[in-house]
Amino acid sequence: MSILVLALRNDLHADAVIDHLQIMGAHTFRIDPTDDSSLPVNISISGPPFQARFDFADGQRLEFDTLSGVFCRFAVDSMVANDSAPLAQFSESERIAAFNAALRLVDRRKWINDPWAEARADCKILQSSVAISLGIDVPACLITQRVGEVVEFAQTQNDCVIKPISDVPLACVNGTYLPHNELYTNNFSAPYTAAIPLSFLDNVPAVDSTPSYIQAAVPKTADIRATVVGDSIFAASMVYEAGSPIDVRLNTDVQIQTHDLPPSMGTKLTKLVKKLGLRFASCDLALDNSGRYFFLESNVSGNWLWTEHAAAIPISRAIATLLMTEGQAID
Repeated sequence: MSILVLALRNDLHADAVIDHLQIMGAHTFRIDPTDDSSLPVNISISGPPFQARFDFADGQRLEFDTLSGVFCRFAVDSMVANDSAPLAQFSESERIAAFNAALRLVDRRKWINDPWAEARADCKILQSSVAISLGIDVPACLITQRVGEVVEFAQTQNDCVIKPISDVPLACVNGTYLPHNELYTNNFSAPYTAAIPLSFLDNVPAVDSTPSYIQAAVPKTADIRATVVGDSIFAASMVYEAGSPIDVRLNTDVQIQTHDLPPSMGTKLTKLVKKLGLRFASCDLALDNSGRYFFLESNVSGNWLWTEHAAAIPISRAIATLLMTEGQAID
């Protein structure tokens, strides 16, 4: 039984899953799409019926009809040829197209996650729309480029937060914005979710035409990270104390412990992930002081080791097990 892993060499989450796969006796092939030495030296697709094969420099061969699962931690759909020489760029573009053509032949039920489904699902507004359709509470929100609309929305809410729409990194060091590959310090500010006071909106010149994502703040008592793996769900909670950063990622002293989600909420979240065309996602929820859960967003390729280690929940093993089993239906 073969498993293909698409991940950077330094991806500790991929390492953790591979460790469990090896214990289970799987034959694992790992490809780092940014490392030429790990890429196949030959891509073969024949048909009909279509069969794909990767041949590697070390003599190993991956026959796609032996694949039980593909664990993808890399946006293969975003691969582009970077060579400036026209012929070299054409050759590289053809190689990337052949590489992705072979991957597209894999049944999407075998992926964690199908990168083309993941690209569509990685949208906070789409996720919230699906959550609402399943009866999950979602905070009121607004995306706009008009300051007046932001002010009007904020005035109808008790408190508001602002958060990024995209996942594009942005870091500011000593007042200068740097490309993320030039960031060599931990002393920086980034666009985390933050409270947005009305007084800030009075300073109109400080607000440009960048679309703003404003959301009604939830009077939360805890942040919940619920990691969905197939039909299983692993939840961890982090108690929120007044005065702490709104974004739990900025609270380095937070206590993480296992959390028992109501069965009805767990069922809704597993349905949410399936409706997004995925088999894995880390869902962020806020629990308010009345015991009501609010869906905030779903990290479609979210990291989980921080909750796995702190709360002793076996997420890596569950992912490996799912890769080794017959893929379940995806809505």
